[in-house]
Amino acid sequence: MALLDPYPPAAGQPEEASSGAELAATRDNSGSLRRMDSLAATSSRTRCPSCGWLPDDERQRARQRQDLMVTWLYPDPSGPEELRTHQHCARCQPTRCPVGLDCVICGDGPLLSGDLAVATESGELPDTVRRWLNRQDWQVIGAALYCPSCRPR
Repeated sequence: MALLDPYPPAAGQPEEASSGAELAATRDNSGSLRRMDSLAATSSRTRCPSCGWLPDDERQRARQRQDLMVTWLYPDPSGPEELRTHQHCARCQPTRCPVGLDCVICGDGPLLSGDLAVATESGELPDTVRRWLNRQDWQVIGAALYCPSCRPR
């Protein structure tokens, strides 16, 4: 997708990249600067890190970007006290009853899968999950979870 920039940078001023993406810039016939996301930057933002699926159209890519913003927590096989994180697209996400840990204010939060999800059936968070949340700057007050953006100060 190409965007026309009505205010090209002054001579000698560096161009700023928007949203950290690698940008290519060319001048069109009118002399205005056109910015285009490079294919590599677009692919790296939308390719699923778990299964490698790359969506075909913009609607699918938008959905994929949303899916990949969700953090999935798994027990780490290298140690019983550790967790590992993954991102999944809709095609490869676990289907076995994930449990969402939602911020009481904004509703965002990680998903627990597998044995971690089963461990919450008692209504209590496993100690490993509680420690992970604390390391990520979440605040746990009773049963209420507050993400780093919404936590009471």
